[in-house]
Order: sequence, then structure tokens, then C-alpha cells
Amino acid sequence: MRRTPTTTQAISLPAKSVTLLAAVAAIGLSVAARSSVGTEPAIEWTQITSNAGGAKGALVLASGAILATRPHWIEKEIHVVCARSADSGKSWTGDAIIAREKSPADLGDGHLIQLPTGEILYSYRHNVFGATRGEPRRFSIRVAVSHDDGRTWRPHSTVAESTHDPAEEPKALRGLWSSFLLLCRDGTLHCVYDDEDTPHREGFVRHQWLTMKTWDPAARAWDKPVTVSRARDPKHLSRDGMPSIVELTPGKLLCAFESVQVAPPHANCIRYVTSDDGGKTWSWQTDGRGLLYEPANDHLAISPWLARFGKDRLICVFATDEDALEPSKAGTSPRRMRTDIKYVRSDDGGRSWSKPAQTIFNQTHRSYAPGVVLLKNRSLLVTFLDYARYDYHASLGTLRE
Repeated sequence: MRRTPTTTQAISLPAKSVTLLAAVAAIGLSVAARSSVGTEPAIEWTQITSNAGGAKGALVLASGAILATRPHWIEKEIHVVCARSADSGKSWTGDAIIAREKSPADLGDGHLIQLPTGEILYSYRHNVFGATRGEPRRFSIRVAVSHDDGRTWRPHSTVAESTHDPAEEPKALRGLWSSFLLLCRDGTLHCVYDDEDTPHREGFVRHQWLTMKTWDPAARAWDKPVTVSRARDPKHLSRDGMPSIVELTPGKLLCAFESVQVAPPHANCIRYVTSDDGGKTWSWQTDGRGLLYEPANDHLAISPWLARFGKDRLICVFATDEDALEPSKAGTSPRRMRTDIKYVRSDDGGRSWSKPAQTIFNQTHRSYAPGVVLLKNRSLLVTFLDYARYDYHASLGTLRE
């Protein structure tokens, strides 16, 4: 989510994957039976490296290897590179180039998934800014594809595009930012992304909504835009972004995202919305947006990532400044925030969440953009960016029996 001033066709899983899912579900039910939400942490965390391949949006391949992405600057170009780990995130090799663009540009902040065919998709923002002040800015959400487990990449498609000419619209925001790919159990492929362009075109200046498009394989295009989240009351500020989604049961979707409080100073919080029809409609239209996590005293919770690790067990990792002496102002660059990486969990499919949030990493108070994946050995891997030295950390979470 950009910082601005406050103002699964049916998927036939391999037998090994089915066995793994069943085992994970059993572990989740076992832990749920032994510890209630809000008591002792059900996960023990160990930092395993400060040289990880990237932050949020990582992927565990069918082989068990892990891929992660990050931006990388070489002279006058920005690259998005893909690194690989074969030892559960302890060490990382390779920097395969997914996309590149001449500076000034902004690439990355995306998500990796693997299709049943073995293809790997990566959605990301590909934004190009005019070299001279006042030139048009061109925003896009794009998808790249790899047919060799992330070793080489080529363009796949463009999800959305917008252009902002500050000379014509000095107060406009038309950015397209963070994105998430979701492959539903019926084979439908969605891409959800931060969208400032649609609300602006509909008269909501400086708002940001979540928009979802669906892949049409026959047309080889993204179509059928749906608003996943926005404030139901048009008088309320919407700054919804950085989505991640799980499919709880066939067609039942839960989306967690970064948002702001409707009242000044519009402190960042984490909200959620649900869909019972595979994403055609969302709960913001009827019940509003639910509150997943809100720090006290105008402290911030930002950049969430949601994952499933059992039948009804979910984890949401995020960055927060709730342990700092003073809260950061909403709209502050994450580089200047005093944030740690924490998590909450749910044992009942997201109906309730643990309190208080448990700490994963707080050594530098400069951390941001966490993501979490379930490994083949049934542990959890959290990867995130640490601005203290601009490196990428990985922490391993072990489920308590």
C-alpha cells in the first residue's frame, strides 16, 4: 500500500500434496485442542538468517524449494530478482531476473504462486515515472511466468494500467501498488491489487480500494473487475491495500489488508472482508469491513500477510509500532517508522483472533513487509525486510505440540 498523507478449473493435487495437507490439518487441530487463543504462543520463532532472498510473497514449490523476490538496483536500472532456498530458508542462491526497467521506476511488491501445470506466476507493480518533474507517471500491475522453477522468466500479462499526468491533475492519485494472486479450488485465477485509479475516476479523490480481476484463459486477459474492499460509507476515507487471501472452503474467501481508521488521525489498522461466492461479491457491501487487529493509542499496524496452516488455523503476520514510545503518523514512509514484526492467529477460520499480538522480530525496530509460508516439514517461514541495514531476514516458526 503506497504511503500518502492522511487526508484453486478443479485442481487435481498430487498424492503427496494431499497427504501433506491432511497432515497439516491434523497438526492444526491437535494444537488447537491443547492451547486456546490468547494464552501461551502456539508457535516458537527462531531467526535463521539476515540474508534471505526477499520479503513477502514467497512460494514453497512442489519440490520443497522456496522462492522469494526482491528489488535490486544495478547502475541506472531497477530489477526484480528471484532467489532460491533448498534448506528451509537458511541459505539462498541465485538472482534470476524477473523484470527490469530504467530508472526512475518502481518494481516489485508482488506475489508468487505455482499452478498445477508447474508454471510459476509472479504478479508485481511495474511503475515508470517521468525522468523530468511533471512528466506523466505510468502505473501497471503485471504478471511474469517461469516454466523452469523460477530460473528464467518472461512476460505473461498486464492486469491493470493507469496514467497520471500531474500537469493536468495535480491533486490526483492514480497509483497501482501491491498485488496478490489467488488460485481457487475450482481453478479460477484472481489477481487482487491496490487501486487508486478506480476510486479517483468515481469521484473519491485520494482514496484507495482493493480491486480484483479474473484471468480469462481463452482471451488471455484479465477481466471482470470487482471491488474487494472500500468503506461502505462514502464519507469515510478508504485507504485499503496490501491484500492477502485464503480460501477457507470452496468459494469461501477471507481477505486481510491494511486500512485506516475512519476518524483522524486515521491510524493504520488491519481489516478483513469475506466472500461466499468465490469473489463475485464481498462483505463490505453488506456488513462493512471487519477489524482484525488495531493497536491502542493511535499506534499503527501495517503490511499484513495471511496464511493457512491447518483446517481452521490461520496466521496473520504484520508490522507494528505499538511498542514504540510514540506512534508514527499514518502516511509516514515505512523507512522512518519504528516497527517490529508480530503475528496473531485464529483457530476457528478467522472468526476470532488471538490477543495480544506475539513478537517474531524486534531487534532493530525497523522491520517491514513480512510474509509467511507453510514449509513441507510443517513449520512456518516468515521473511521480511529490515531497514536498519536494508537486508532481508527469515524466521522459522515451530508449532508447539
